[in-house]
Amino acid sequence: MRDVLEGEYIGKTSVDGISCHHLAFREKQNNWQIWIADSQLPFPRRFIVEAKAGDDTTRYINNYTRWNSNIKLDQDFFNFIKQASDSQIQSRPVDAQ
Repeated sequence: MRDVLEGEYIGKTSVDGISCHHLAFREKQNNWQIWIADSQLPFPRRFIVEAKAGDDTTRYINNYTRWNSNIKLDQDFFNFIKQASDSQIQSRPVDAQ
């Protein structure tokens, strides 16, 4: 959130009949809003981005409706298995600003 110039809590609103916390943020090149469910499972329900390019603005709207918090994954799902064709890459430290 380093590029955020301004943020505001709009309040509680409804998205598809679900009570949500509505937040809005402004950046130099983009404005965005997020609606987060006011529940024990505070999943995002809607996300809007307004991307500015000169005098033009493109608006993206995403609604999220089918969250599943009961997925069971086998522990092996998270184990890395190196393939013969894999090679290690050099990483650099992140510049902390």
